[in-house]
Amino acid sequence: MRTAGDRPLADVCLELRSLSNGTTVITSSNSAGLFRLELWEGDYLLLTATLGTQTVTNEVRVARGQNWVGLGMPGRTNPDVNSQSTVSAAELRVPEKAHNALQKARDAAVKKNKADAARYVDKAL
Repeated sequence: MRTAGDRPLADVCLELRSLSNGTTVITSSNSAGLFRLELWEGDYLLLTATLGTQTVTNEVRVARGQNWVGLGMPGRTNPDVNSQSTVSAAELRVPEKAHNALQKARDAAVKKNKADAARYVDKAL
């Protein structure tokens, strides 16, 4: 995940839900703006969020050999930057409570407890 200025977006919470069977996969981007998801081919609903922005929802199709997805994240307009959309570093930081809830969601997902995983994802977002 990168900004319009080609800077990495760290700690972006990503939730991917299969449109065919409802399976949910959750991760977050690292300090380099990278994340990894291992998925089957198919159609998914991708929800992304950072601190200070609304959750963005995109439908994505995963196909064989595809390793990237283009999507937009809202920012705030800064008149000092030629009216380009920008996000401050403070807005990108995931609050500790949200980070902890995301970790609990991952743990619940590993244990195949979908109800708890979904509940913790909602808390994180």
